[in-house]
Amino acid sequence: MEHDDEPAEQAARAPVPVDPDEAEARLSAVVAQLGGVARDGQVDMVRAVSEAISAGEHLLVAAPTGTGKTLGYAVPAALAAGEHPVLLSTATKALQQQLVDTDLPALARVAPGLQVAVLKGRSEYVCRAATAQLAITEPLFETPVDPDAWEALTDWAARTRTGDRADAPDGITDVEWRGVSVSAAECPGRSECSSGAECFAELARDRARSADLVVANHHLVLHDALADGWILPEHAVLCLDEAHKLVDIASSALGMTLHPKRLTDLAGRSEAYVEVRRAERLREVAARLVTVLEDVDPERPLEPEAEPLAGVLDELKGAVGDLERTLGAARREAAGSPTPPEHLDALTRTAKMASTLLSELGLLVDVRGQGRVAYVEVLRHSRALRVAPIEVGALLAELLFSTRTVVATSATLAVGGRLEPTASALGLDGQPWRGLQVASPFDHARNALLYVPRDAPDPRQPGYEQVALDTTLALIEAADGRSLLLFTSWARLHRTAEWLEGRLPDGVALLVQGRAPPRRLLERYVADERSVLLGVASFWEGISAPGTASVNVIVDKLPFARRGDPLLDARRQAAEAAGGDGFTAVDLPYAAIALAQGVGRLIRTVEDFGCIAVLDSRLARSSYRTTLLDSLPAARRTINLHPPADLELPDDPDEQLAVLERVRGGPPVTAWLRARLAQAGC
Repeated sequence: MEHDDEPAEQAARAPVPVDPDEAEARLSAVVAQLGGVARDGQVDMVRAVSEAISAGEHLLVAAPTGTGKTLGYAVPAALAAGEHPVLLSTATKALQQQLVDTDLPALARVAPGLQVAVLKGRSEYVCRAATAQLAITEPLFETPVDPDAWEALTDWAARTRTGDRADAPDGITDVEWRGVSVSAAECPGRSECSSGAECFAELARDRARSADLVVANHHLVLHDALADGWILPEHAVLCLDEAHKLVDIASSALGMTLHPKRLTDLAGRSEAYVEVRRAERLREVAARLVTVLEDVDPERPLEPEAEPLAGVLDELKGAVGDLERTLGAARREAAGSPTPPEHLDALTRTAKMASTLLSELGLLVDVRGQGRVAYVEVLRHSRALRVAPIEVGALLAELLFSTRTVVATSATLAVGGRLEPTASALGLDGQPWRGLQVASPFDHARNALLYVPRDAPDPRQPGYEQVALDTTLALIEAADGRSLLLFTSWARLHRTAEWLEGRLPDGVALLVQGRAPPRRLLERYVADERSVLLGVASFWEGISAPGTASVNVIVDKLPFARRGDPLLDARRQAAEAAGGDGFTAVDLPYAAIALAQGVGRLIRTVEDFGCIAVLDSRLARSSYRTTLLDSLPAARRTINLHPPADLELPDDPDEQLAVLERVRGGPPVTAWLRARLAQAGC
């Protein structure tokens, strides 16, 4: 599809010629290096990306699992690199590492001279100034740290050649890492730091400027756009992978979070340079902010101009402004005296913390007039004040899409089989863009059953939970474990885990998110085929258990966003104010993409098979079911859990499957699973 409404500012984006035939030939060479053959969908993607870059038009590509989409955009990107590098951006560290460790090295082997650089946020690198200060004073950790881990980290930090957290010793916590790094909010930059010439973050930026491909992440891309291109090298082409996450990441990156701990950290750091009463004033205001936030309903938007919050924020601006002026004066005085470099660096970082915080507080002025919403974010052990843009599309259009060609791809970009809803959310309305939906290389119709208990109670009605529990156990028994259970709430996860304990078949392990680190749980789930893994949130994405380790993906409820989220409520209201429908504009696309991500955990290779069970009868009965179903892979659908009592099945698994295919309403899941497992020799 093509969309040709071109705004005036589009002239700022110049096309970069890329020959589709050359790109296809190079793809074949790279895939051969990896021991495979290019797939039709991958070839289609390479050609579409080449043509879009050449035309200077944005491209949205829905590329299902198995397409090989990273090479689908990386190959044309390498050909587009010339005077300026091409930027490749991911949402997760895992995909970034895959690019760096696997895909781009293979591409470099068939493209001699290709230079690749990785650029991360400043806090992902060791700060030489911070580590130099460790010789004088140890950092004050907010929670206890492992002395052995801290010693291993500091030893590594003293001898590392990259400073990259990815190269640090295993098992380092975020708390420990903060002791040897700094955030952008406190870093004064190369010119203001005595270690600026050897700063790991700055050296990484230098390497990026001379590279052909630069691998970054969505947060950094957005921060660079806000900083008028100061962070990343100049580029004409940007490839965004995992683009379905861009709206949520933009809401975070283009907003502000004020946690009271930021205030107490600044107060603690300032005491070495200012009168104690000035730092104590900030601590007192921070304590009052904590009290005010505890009394606020987190399901309603905040009004920063209303009391008592307005009074606290005024005091906060005064206290932080006072520290900023005092620290600035102290720094100017220290710079003119023989102050040891590590002392001046520490003072400079503290002054930068104050100035950054004061600048961010400016977002709290006329929040509504800025098209933003303020609310309380409830964290595990505390609360924070959050400000976020209500609609990010217009901001993305201005910051990203007006000055470069963007290729945005993900396995889950289409909503109800259409790319237009995603394009609108990303701010592409009125921009020229092309769309491509790549066919899946997997035979879902043969290898996957989508089961929905059509006659079960609605999840909001009494009786639902027991039906869901009984159905879940029946599916686990049929698969002899081998099941990934995805939940929309921690409460349902915990109740299900407690109910399943003691009811699972002998030898089937129960793995529950929260009882062990996620990575360890996933490793055990993949290694132990007879295990059952229960997870929420992050477990809906990024998990891959190919083969017979996972033949059930069981979803407890349709993943609609909760009501009472002030940001989403504001987006619903904005949609309705524009004459639309909040549910259709906000809730349905959110649920469609989240469900598609969860369902995508099942079929990971051409040999995989299994059942997708969505234990929510609304998927079979609601008026909006078609949009959700059209967002999912084309699996065979069924409403039957068990076979009819009078159904006679032959002994041969192949013959059983043939009989089950003829059952009215679709193949009964439990019998179908047992037959497929027997067919696979399990």
